[in-house]
Amino acid sequence: MSKYDIVIRNGQVADGTGRKLFAADVALKGDRIAAVEAPGSLKGDNEIDATGKVVAPGFIDVHTHDDTYIIDHPDMAMKASQGVTTVVCGNCGISASPYSRSDIPHLLSLSVKKTEHFGKTFAEFAGKVDAVKPAINGAFLIGHSTLRFDAMNLDVGRKATDTEIGVMRDKLDQALKEGAIGMSSGLFYPPAMAATTDEVAEVARPLGKWGAVYTAHMRDETDEILKAMDETFEIGRRAGAHVVVSLPMLSFLVVHSLVAHKEDRYMLPVLPLLALLLGVAMESAWRGARWERARAPSCWWHTHTHAFSSRGSQPRALVLVVRRRLLLLLLLLLGRVHVHGTARLVGRC
Repeated sequence: MSKYDIVIRNGQVADGTGRKLFAADVALKGDRIAAVEAPGSLKGDNEIDATGKVVAPGFIDVHTHDDTYIIDHPDMAMKASQGVTTVVCGNCGISASPYSRSDIPHLLSLSVKKTEHFGKTFAEFAGKVDAVKPAINGAFLIGHSTLRFDAMNLDVGRKATDTEIGVMRDKLDQALKEGAIGMSSGLFYPPAMAATTDEVAEVARPLGKWGAVYTAHMRDETDEILKAMDETFEIGRRAGAHVVVSLPMLSFLVVHSLVAHKEDRYMLPVLPLLALLLGVAMESAWRGARWERARAPSCWWHTHTHAFSSRGSQPRALVLVVRRRLLLLLLLLLGRVHVHGTARLVGRC
């Protein structure tokens, strides 16, 4: 019997350190990477020829809402098939624990579809995950909105009282003790909009003690994004926690109001042209991706895209193109693009 169970050879290794791809043998023992050595130097009971392929550690999907999907679908095929071996759940202030109510309020329903998946404590919820023996790893954040719903009896359209903040803080502390990796917030969403900076910072105080992270879907993503960033960093500092900013949306199209910025009404005549150009670009990219995917028979989307591509259904394709471009135009008109705001924003970053 060889020292290793499996040796992957002849591949180009990406080790996650930023180092350039390099040739090496990768040995596995049990469920661990046991050695990475020069090509041809390792022997295993089973060997995999990775010629022409990249060998990498499992990917970590750091922003998911797979909290209960991992219970209902423990094979997690949609992630494992892409090389993902760990999912970080409980983002945007939404988690399945600690929660002692029997109802599923809006927003929590994004992650929790069945009341039996809730856990009154994180330990209870983690036990439900462990019981199904999922194919990949799960790391779980505690949602600030979940804490609010539970401590405030769903009355989340107001500031929390000192007593309620204390309840949330204690539940977070207990969850971190039981293995949660941090707290997330979603101040962008209605259940947490009324929460003050002080509330979130006070609830988050146990994070520093446990070396946990604070992950934030910030309060604003457009006009007030800099203030939102300052708020996020202040909460992290006060909690003594590392900060992760989720979904930072600094794009070249920053949404502003043409009513508030009357000097930019001259943008209106060019919006249809801009929408058309964006539509053409998206259509070209989409068509290229469609044909590339049609060449990959092992992919789950193969049957659909290949059938669509080979039938020559031009009228259907034309309808899709027109619908996409009209949608873009509508979004641009409703979004009220203010290009100069972007320049000011980037200049201050």
